[in-house]
Amino acid sequence: MRLYILRHAEAEATHPDPERALTKKGRRTAEQLGRFLLRSGINDIGRVIHSPYRRAVETAVLCLDAMGTRVAAEPVNGLTPEDDTDEAVRIAREAEESLLIVGHNPHLSLLVARLLTGRDLGMGMQLKKGSLVCLESVPSIHVKAGNEYWTLRWAVTPKLYMTD
Repeated sequence: MRLYILRHAEAEATHPDPERALTKKGRRTAEQLGRFLLRSGINDIGRVIHSPYRRAVETAVLCLDAMGTRVAAEPVNGLTPEDDTDEAVRIAREAEESLLIVGHNPHLSLLVARLLTGRDLGMGMQLKKGSLVCLESVPSIHVKAGNEYWTLRWAVTPKLYMTD
C-alpha cells in the first residue's frame, strides 16, 4: 500500500488562516503536479483525504482534476497544521488502498518522520509547499512505526515538476 503525502501549494497571506485561498502560482502548481503524476503513471490512488482548510481543499481538487481521476477528496479532522499525528497514523494504518493525504506543515513533516522512524521528531523533514512524498508499507523494513513498516519510495518538489 502506498501513502502519498502532499503539502498544499502556495496560499495567500490573509486571515483567518483556515480561509486562505491558493495564489495563482499555487493553483498552477497543484495543476502541474496532477499532470506530472498522470504522465508518470501514478494511478493507484484509491482514497484522498485533506485538511478542512481551504488551501488544502483547493490543492487536492486541482491536482485530482488535472490527473483526470474520479476519486473524490474528503475532509478529515486531525490534519490541520498544529494537530498531532495520531489520527493520520491511524488512517494510514487502516487504509486498504493507496491513500493521498493533503495538508500542512508542521503536521505533515512530523507525520513523515513518525512513519519512517516511529517518532514525530525522529528525523529532520521539511516539506516545501507543493511537495509530494510517497511512502510504502512493507513488512521487510527494519525501522518500525507502530504496527506498520514504512519506506520512502520517492519525493518531488515543484522545482522538479513545474514546466513554466
